[in-house]
Amino acid sequence: MKKTILFFCAIVIGVGACLGGHLVYLYFHLQFEPKDFRHEFVLRDNPLSVAPDEALKTQAYQILNQKFSYLGHGHQMTAFESEDHRYVLKLFNPRPALNPEAFQSIRGMKHMCSLKWISEAYFKRAFLIKRLVHSYKIAFAELKEETGLVYIHFDNSTCLSKAVHLSTKKGTHEWIQLDQVPFVLQVKAEIAAERLKHLVCENKIEEVKKTLANLYAFFDARARKGITDRQQTLYNNYGFIGDKVVQIDVGRIKKDENIQKMPSEEIKRVFGHINKFLLAKHPQLSPFFVATAQDPV
Repeated sequence: MKKTILFFCAIVIGVGACLGGHLVYLYFHLQFEPKDFRHEFVLRDNPLSVAPDEALKTQAYQILNQKFSYLGHGHQMTAFESEDHRYVLKLFNPRPALNPEAFQSIRGMKHMCSLKWISEAYFKRAFLIKRLVHSYKIAFAELKEETGLVYIHFDNSTCLSKAVHLSTKKGTHEWIQLDQVPFVLQVKAEIAAERLKHLVCENKIEEVKKTLANLYAFFDARARKGITDRQQTLYNNYGFIGDKVVQIDVGRIKKDENIQKMPSEEIKRVFGHINKFLLAKHPQLSPFFVATAQDPV
């Protein structure tokens, strides 16, 4: 009995020490370094169906011939903004990005020690990145204009023999060899929710109607291509380049032939999500959106 108790205590202490070490490591490695964005399995296993031509490579090379500064990060990717503020370079996170606030509460630290977080951060990471890469390949092939995608690098055919200068979140300056990291180059867009907010504040009702109509047209066209996304967050997922709607975050899109056969059902689902968002954030806009959906222009 005594041996069993000692064995149990040793296990508890060992697990506690591992979790404690895990938290200490994360605390001192909040920021990613250029080498952390290397994912050789992506560059080895994900050839594009159509290799980019020389004109597209030249365009991407010229865009990348400027400094890029830290813009922000999501769960899956870290974004850097070009010096001319027109483009965004996205790199794939090696694990979920963290903020210092995550360590300021017991709840936050418990979350980082949960089996779900640890599994996604370490054991499922390659799978999640591959799934993300697959979504970007679909977007580049079928929604290039609708996503503002300029270039993607997932295999040797898309190498540019190019290094780019990055200003990191810590304020340091690093050079990163782009042939060694998978990346996405995208036109920078104005967040859809921010545009709506400004138009509402300025009482530009006709511009609001036009914006909502453009959103309707985008979702309608996407559904008719048989492409869906279960998330419809106007704060993160969608934006505008001029008057053109673009999907900024394509990490969860997928192709579904059933949607292409019956796009009306997909449109109905999407509009339900968007209208729910408007009712929560901008209830005065919901009637305009409903009217647009019933009688699109």
